[in-house]
Amino acid sequence: MSALRDQVKMWAGQLIKTAKLSSWGQKWGTVNIAGAAVDTSLGQKASPQSVVFYQWQGFRVKPKLQGTQAVVLAPRSGSANAVAVACDDLTTGPQPADELEPVIYDAAGSTITFDKSGSVEINTASGATALLDSDGNIWLIPKAGRSVKAGSGVNAELDQIATKADVQSAMDAILSHKHPFVMGAVEVSAELAVPGVLTINGSPNCYARKP
Repeated sequence: MSALRDQVKMWAGQLIKTAKLSSWGQKWGTVNIAGAAVDTSLGQKASPQSVVFYQWQGFRVKPKLQGTQAVVLAPRSGSANAVAVACDDLTTGPQPADELEPVIYDAAGSTITFDKSGSVEINTASGATALLDSDGNIWLIPKAGRSVKAGSGVNAELDQIATKADVQSAMDAILSHKHPFVMGAVEVSAELAVPGVLTINGSPNCYARKP
């Protein structure tokens, strides 16, 4: 019984194992995994094994090699047909605390977080944030000193967005102005003569395509 158990373990070890990624293959979709430990003092050389790296269709990423472990399967127990079906380095990257709250991240530090509330938040390593909240609102927050631009990627086609408060201030000045009537002549309105009273400055960091 013991011999049979050892034989089964050996077969299982040939079919399924975990191994460290060591280098990328010459073709996209192939990766080399580290082989058994070698003693270079005895003249032994490392013999990495090439495997096909499968990912979910529609999503592709080139994992980092350093510290990454892969789950390797060998169909028909043949190393020539070995495939890696998953890999990860659990010592790096975000660590979601709640169930079914996936986080997509990259090497730079940018993340896309799906929250249980129903919101989706994009945070870039550069400091910008885009939040689609659970109420259906869209929040765009640029890095300090940067701007939000909508409708075009060409600066010359953009203009500053005028806020309601800015426009209302100019409208109030127009509605409240008076023209003095002196000696039968209409004088210039003192309210509208104030420099900048009708100037609409627009948002300091929000731009939209010109009409």
